Formats: sequence, structure tokens, C-alpha cells
Amino acid sequence: MGTIRHFNKIQFLPYKERIGDISVSNFWMDENGVPQSAQSHLDIPPFSYFGIDKHYPNEYYGKESEYVWDDYKGMYKSNTYKYGWISPSSFIYPEHKYTLARWTDMDDDELTPDLKFVSSRPFELTEEEQQAFWELAKRGQAHIEKVLEEADRQLNDWDESFV
Repeated sequence: MGTIRHFNKIQFLPYKERIGDISVSNFWMDENGVPQSAQSHLDIPPFSYFGIDKHYPNEYYGKESEYVWDDYKGMYKSNTYKYGWISPSSFIYPEHKYTLARWTDMDDDELTPDLKFVSSRPFELTEEEQQAFWELAKRGQAHIEKVLEEADRQLNDWDESFV
């Protein structure tokens, strides 16, 4: 077992599917509506990180006026709470999300990355959410494998053209 040759040349396009509050994706949208790699802070090929997330309403969305800005901390605080600092970014998006599972070993030469759970989170979902989770896990796995197989075939053809 090794790694895919030329993995860094594989270009994953933005991919997202959602069922209810569960989604599988490899990107997020910035405040300008531009897709950003889920691992844009790392030096890896764009959009090569795939995860399954649960979305939930953001209780702070649109409520910036209810909080007091603190110049010293560079954050907001509640008028009613002594503690509890809130980042300015908390007011931007109508939803928050947290990761349920993610694919690892994307560059494995067997072309089948592993889906790893984050703790027991997938088992803490409702029955309906679990069904959505497993459906999206199947779709995400199939999508990733298809991209890896096509890229592997193209990169092997490319290697052979130099022999």
C-alpha cells in the first residue's frame, strides 16, 4: 500500500450535497460567495478535503445590534452576561455546522479513502439524520473514488507518454 503518484496534480472541483441538516462537501462559501477549500489554510490541492457536517441555526445571526463592541478584546459581549465573548464572524452566517466524519488517506493508492467518524457524533443523530448521513456517505465515497480513478488513469497515461 502506497500513495497515488502525482496526487498533488489532481484537481477536485467544489462538491456539495445536502439532505436536511446533513451535508457532504469539500468547500465553504466566503462572505463574497466564493467557494474556498475546506483546508484553504494548508498547502494541498484545492478541494481535496471532504467531510460530512451537521448544520444548525446560528443564534447570533442578524443580532449584532444586541451586543456591545469591546475595542480592547476586539470582540462583542452581551449586555446581560458578565462573560461570553462573541466573535464578529458569528453574526455573518445564518447557520453553524460541525463535522460528523471526514475522509482520510485521500492519496492512498488503493483509491478508496477511509471515512473516519469524529467521536460518536454520527450515532447521536436522529434516525432521519442518520439515514441522510449514510446516504451522503455513500454518495461522497462514490464521488471521491470516481475522481481518483479518473485522475489515476489520466496520470498513468501521462507518465507513459514520457517513456
